[in-house]
Amino acid sequence: MQFFGYRNRPAAEAAAHGQAAPAAEADIKAAYQRGRQDERIRRRRSPLVTLAIAVVAAVGAGVIGLAAYEGSFSRGGEVVDQNLAVAADQAVVTGRDAASAAGEAARDASQSLRNSTDRAG
Repeated sequence: MQFFGYRNRPAAEAAAHGQAAPAAEADIKAAYQRGRQDERIRRRRSPLVTLAIAVVAAVGAGVIGLAAYEGSFSRGGEVVDQNLAVAADQAVVTGRDAASAAGEAARDASQSLRNSTDRAG
């Protein structure tokens, strides 16, 4: 039984063994290319999902690098937790400042609107 070079058998030999004639090499390549194209269409990836996976992988690599720098995962985790707590505190303060500024801007706009309607009326 010949495993290697089975595509090189003549059609007559294949017919003698009761098999169908081998397809032409060009037909095989065309079918292979069509299959690859169909698979690409079926398995399109979202660039946003790819970006999210890359970001998560980068954060994971950073945490592992920090753990190696600190000497253990527990000390590396402490550093990450402290930095996250500081960032959360700063976000709360920044959010309050932004809400206060937005409230003042709304008050000023309301006051100027009242003044302009009083003058017009």
